[in-house]
Amino acid sequence: MDEIDEILPSGDEEYYFKFRNRCFSVVRYPDEEEYVFYAYPRWRRDLLTLKTIFERSQNQPDAVSVSVEGEMAKTLFVQLKDRFLGLDELIKDLGVG
Repeated sequence: MDEIDEILPSGDEEYYFKFRNRCFSVVRYPDEEEYVFYAYPRWRRDLLTLKTIFERSQNQPDAVSVSVEGEMAKTLFVQLKDRFLGLDELIKDLGVG
């Protein structure tokens, strides 16, 4: 399985991480219990791979949907239904760090 290479905090609710030598960002929205992932549209295949990784880590098929945010970015929304996972726990679930 692919693993995320590196995670760099950019603020309280925003992180940048490397995956397949490309930079993605994740913003956590605790009030809405969701994570939003940003990347350039040409990286759609890698976003779909990330979708699979997150679904496996949540043990919830279709837990992640792909959406369009503006013209320059794709987003992945992770709806956390049963409980809210902190970013540290999410990273641990993904086998990173």
